[in-house]
Amino acid sequence: KRNKLKDKVYLLYKIRLFFSIPAQDVEAVKLEYYQAVNDVNTSRYPCTRDDYVTLAAYDLRERLAESESSSLSSTRTDEKIIIPRIYANSSPEFLEQLKSDIMDEYDLFEGLTAEESRGAYLYHVKEWKYYGSTNFIVQNLSPGSIFPERLIVSVNKDGIILSSSSGGGIDRILQDIPYSKMTSWGYSTTDFHLEVTGGNELLLRTREAQELNNLVHAYNK
Repeated sequence: KRNKLKDKVYLLYKIRLFFSIPAQDVEAVKLEYYQAVNDVNTSRYPCTRDDYVTLAAYDLRERLAESESSSLSSTRTDEKIIIPRIYANSSPEFLEQLKSDIMDEYDLFEGLTAEESRGAYLYHVKEWKYYGSTNFIVQNLSPGSIFPERLIVSVNKDGIILSSSSGGGIDRILQDIPYSKMTSWGYSTTDFHLEVTGGNELLLRTREAQELNNLVHAYNK
């Protein structure tokens, strides 16, 4: 019997622990790049319009680097631009101007190879403080906390970042806690508990408390 379902299956490479990848490891850099593009296009990281214009131009150069000598018209190239989730419901006028600005940047990057485009893209996103983090949506139960009840906890090689959440993604960074400031941490079935130098403590409720704890522990080994 013919299956009428048309579901698409995607394989996404996810880096669990973010450490520096040697530039000469071309295949690893490619995988890191593909994840970064996915994270930007799905609005996992907050990204300004100017950021996105530049990154989209690099991405377009990377994908079309091998096609520069073909008969691709500017219209067909324009159609290959990937619109990120955050702009999905924007007006046609907004999207037309966005694509126009991306094409202007694309022209400025003429001559970049696919490898150079990937490198430029990664250099740009690695300037973001929260790049390379694993994010957890938590309920803030910390005593006396001035932060909102819904938080995103971002764990990376440098420490933990607490951010406010908007539409499921990071909205604004509220506090940056390096590992050197953490005195102890632990978890229960539903909660992650962290004590910080100075007597401050965090109590964060999440079904992923154990995974959050294990990740913090892994970076501190």
